[in-house]
Amino acid sequence: LLIACYGVPSDFRSMDLLDLIRTSGSNEIVGALRRSPFLAPMISGIVESSIKRGMHIEALEMVYTFGMEDKFSASTVLTSFLRMKKESFEREKQKAQSPMAYKEAAEKQLGALSSVMQCMKTHKLDPAKEIPGWQIKEEIVKLENDTRQLNREMEEKARSITIMEEELLSKRLYNEQMKRPRLSPMEMPPV
Repeated sequence: LLIACYGVPSDFRSMDLLDLIRTSGSNEIVGALRRSPFLAPMISGIVESSIKRGMHIEALEMVYTFGMEDKFSASTVLTSFLRMKKESFEREKQKAQSPMAYKEAAEKQLGALSSVMQCMKTHKLDPAKEIPGWQIKEEIVKLENDTRQLNREMEEKARSITIMEEELLSKRLYNEQMKRPRLSPMEMPPV
């Protein structure tokens, strides 16, 4: 609120301002932020730099906080974000050498899709209008099922490894018990 009223220090970078506005609970002071002669001219630069850094959802939050929906289309920002995350997920899937790596990639993608849905819900946006061609809800369900299935498979594998280790240990103990004990020199028959 002080920055909105008195201006922005010259050594503040755009990302510093973004962090400050995000953490300040801007919903309560949105009117003052929108009317600020100091912040309003800087916001489009902050939004653009946020998008360039891959922070599309944060940029869209700024767009709605400052009422710049006419300058930055939610459809464009969200579609760009979804494309970027999908490409990243596909690359990580290709590189995944283990189920754990695939699970991490799927969870990251699930988080990205959930953040898009949360943003759309917060701003009362219709997914069919804003991001046509993207079936986010279906993709979320698919990723959740994949993650659940991977968890089951990894648990089953861990159980089977534990069972195999127990069997191996019991066989070793059984074999050691079956060996004839050596007789001490006193127990040896005379030669």
